[in-house]
Order: sequence, then structure tokens, then C-alpha cells
Amino acid sequence: MSNIAEVYYPPSAGVGIWALQPGQLTDGLAHAALAIMTSAYEHQFEGPHTVTNLPHGAVKGHFRPDDSASIRAQRERMALSMEGGSTYWFAVVHGLGTKAVQGLNPIGLAKTSPSRPRHWRHQAAEEPNLYLNDIAVFPAMQLQGVATSLVHAATKYSDHDPGAHLVLDNIVGSPAGPWFRQLGLRPRRLTRVAPFEIGDQSIPQVRMQTRGGHLGGFIVGLEDRYPRLTTNISIVVSRSESMPLEKG
Repeated sequence: MSNIAEVYYPPSAGVGIWALQPGQLTDGLAHAALAIMTSAYEHQFEGPHTVTNLPHGAVKGHFRPDDSASIRAQRERMALSMEGGSTYWFAVVHGLGTKAVQGLNPIGLAKTSPSRPRHWRHQAAEEPNLYLNDIAVFPAMQLQGVATSLVHAATKYSDHDPGAHLVLDNIVGSPAGPWFRQLGLRPRRLTRVAPFEIGDQSIPQVRMQTRGGHLGGFIVGLEDRYPRLTTNISIVVSRSESMPLEKG
């Protein structure tokens, strides 16, 4: 679990990257996570212009972001992941929107998880690892540096070993693939990866990993490519009074 509460990136549309701390998880944040993933994945995966050509409504039917039982289940999944050492990172804009949660307007999401040795040996990845997944940004906020800020904060300000490899799974043919390659990630050709399941659709994925370097080198390369990531940022160290909490 990161000891950073928030990293604020003024050059990136005034976006802050907030590390969800134990005790701050609410139904409102679980709903925000579902809403972000639903909107982002609809934009990426539904319709004839996408690589997966999912039918309209498939993503929303899978995540059911406005269903109370689905929200409770998402909150339980997030709590269990956090107990196992994962961190959820929300891209937020302070005080905007009528659906603000805990004084924040969540617009993006990412999740980091520690290496699990038996699992990674089975998947033939080098250890140790930092696994990055659930990267999603509302379509209206895409192409503004939000995802880059999420990846930067989630890797640099996590408490994971800088000698770890960064690992993620990417949809085969996804537009994000070239961007991940630009960041220094390469596919592991011989690695078996479970497909991404949306309803009754199984979408193939490929595992990508830092190549010829580790997490520390990845972060340096990311900052060299995007200098704004180190320009006029501010960091809030985690403390119980750092964020207003919502009951529920």
C-alpha cells in the first residue's frame, strides 16, 4: 500500500491521482470504478469500429454499474484486493460535477498489485513484478494525459521494489498496444493469459512486460518522454485527515 495520498499534476488538465487508502473505500467509489470501466470499455470494445466488435450494451450488461448488488460486489472485490496488497489509483478533479464522491470527481482508474511468486512462475514471467491493470479513463477525458499520469503515479509512488518488472495484460489489437510499446513494454510471446471476459464473449489478451530493464528504468524513461510529469507537481503524504470520508 502506498503512503502517498495524492499526486497533483497541474499540466494534465488539473488532474490529481489519488491512492485509495484503507478505510476510505465506499459504495460511491465502487460505483465510480464500475462507471469508469463501463464507459471506457464501451468506447473501446463496442461497435464495428473496434477490434472486438462487441454488440451495443454488452459492456454495460456485464458491469451493471447502476445495480446495487453489482456495486456491493465491486466494493467487496476491491476490499479483498486491497487486503492482498493491491492499490487502487483514481484520477480525480476536485469539486467538479454533480456526482462528486467524497469531494472528488473520479474520471480515471488504475490498479497495481504485488508479485505473487507461484502465479508468476506459472505464467513464466520474471520475478519480482508489479502488475498493472484496470487502466480506464472516461472517453471525454482521454487524450489529455490522464492515463499517462495514472501510470506514472501508480508506478513511481507505489511502495514496490524499483528492481521489479512492470507487467500488464493488453487486449490483442487494442489501440493501447502501440502506446505501451512506446513506454518500453514488450509482449511475452510464450505466456498464456486468460481472456478478458465480457458476458459470453472471450477477448484474447497478451501479457506485456518491461524488457531489458526494471521498474526504476521504466519510470525514468516515462519522465524523459513526458517532462510534464515532473513539472510543478505536488504530493500529499497519506494521513487520516488528508481526505474527507463518506460514510457507507
